Amino acid sequence: MTPLVSLMKNHSLSLCYKRLKVYVPIHAKEVEVIRDSPPDKHFEFFRRVSVYHIGSLIVVDPKPIVKHYIVNEYGRTSHIVEITLFRISGILEPGCILSFANSSRVVFLRCYDYPGTVSVTIDNQEVLSFNVDPSNVLRVIIVYEMWSANS
Repeated sequence: MTPLVSLMKNHSLSLCYKRLKVYVPIHAKEVEVIRDSPPDKHFEFFRRVSVYHIGSLIVVDPKPIVKHYIVNEYGRTSHIVEITLFRISGILEPGCILSFANSSRVVFLRCYDYPGTVSVTIDNQEVLSFNVDPSNVLRVIIVYEMWSANS
């Protein structure tokens, strides 16, 4: 999975991230959505885990969360894009318990002196697109949520 934030004028912020999916063996023949969004949707706007069948597996798929909000800071309009990604440490095995371990943030900041459009795509699916004006600020916050697998 590659979250990509296009910052205009041939600049972009790209992250390589292996998306977390938990595969559990079962006996099924087709793809069947058990809960929430289908497997070909690569992001969500709020916290949600999708569960679906693919062949002989049940897939637990916590999709990345993307949020966009606008605030006024020191007389400037700030566009804040927050992308939450999930990781598991430890070995996933029958009977293990997933528990929240910690989270960390990386913040990217950009000030604009020209108008244009910012777009956010995840795995070639456009998530957001919005216009910025001169003197606007863009803050991209990447949140990594770490979960641990305990036996």
